[in-house]
Amino acid sequence: HHGSGTAAISIKGVKVTKDNLLGDNWLTIRDKKQRNKGEKIYPIGSEIIGKTLEAGRISISSIALGSQWATLEELVKVYEARYIQLNEVERKKWKRAVDDLTADYYAGLNLIFEVARMKDKKQNYNLQAAVLKMTTTEAAVRNTMRAMRLIGKDAIHPKSRLWRIFRDNKLLTIGEGTTQIMREIIAKELRRRYKESKGLTVIQLLKLAIEDKELIASENKDSIQKMFNDYENAATPKLKEVVQWQMIDMFAMALTLKIFDDGANVQSISSLENYTERFSFMIYGLRNDVDLLRHFDGIS
Repeated sequence: HHGSGTAAISIKGVKVTKDNLLGDNWLTIRDKKQRNKGEKIYPIGSEIIGKTLEAGRISISSIALGSQWATLEELVKVYEARYIQLNEVERKKWKRAVDDLTADYYAGLNLIFEVARMKDKKQNYNLQAAVLKMTTTEAAVRNTMRAMRLIGKDAIHPKSRLWRIFRDNKLLTIGEGTTQIMREIIAKELRRRYKESKGLTVIQLLKLAIEDKELIASENKDSIQKMFNDYENAATPKLKEVVQWQMIDMFAMALTLKIFDDGANVQSISSLENYTERFSFMIYGLRNDVDLLRHFDGIS
């Protein structure tokens, strides 16, 4: 109840003069031949907004990474304080959570460095920025909820640091484009990347992407291909639409894993192993989901 408020705004009867437009527009672009000699041509306004949002996703992801680190600090602090009281099973559960949160943090850190490098070199980084924003913000929300479940009632106290982080985190998945919008941008950017993409479905685009050595590590290609084989056996269009967005999440994690692997150092090598293991579990879980959905789809 203390999160960010939302409201609908309706503006009627507003006229924007040409001098107040952002950049150029498609109407003036069509009239290039009629421009005066030496007249400056500005970028399309929508392109300016798009570039601004791309850069903003790096900023939002930086906030999400800070949130992840703060959550990890709180979890470790409580873990150390309760360590003696925990039995062996509980200790393993807490240790696993700490390892997973650490891995998510270092995976996001390597990814944000890569996206920032691409931006500085003026390369097209829209695909990587969408993956970065989706990956880091969803991890921030997921990991804070996991930490709160482990800690219990102390985590939901009004003065709790985790409670404040939890309230703020949800906004991160909305600002600069929601998670679903990020999935759609990833699909759009893959379509731009491959000349032969015209008329292809999202899954067919992803099939092209897993053969792309710049995006996916070769050692992960076989396991992803098996996932696609299971998908191809899915019976109905309804099932395929449900699964395709999960496939994009899998692609995002595979891309993150490759960048993590390329940039891992001694400090983060154990986290890389953890992230790699969880990617394998994700593939396994998706294959089970496809089987389950196919079963219920057949019943309905």
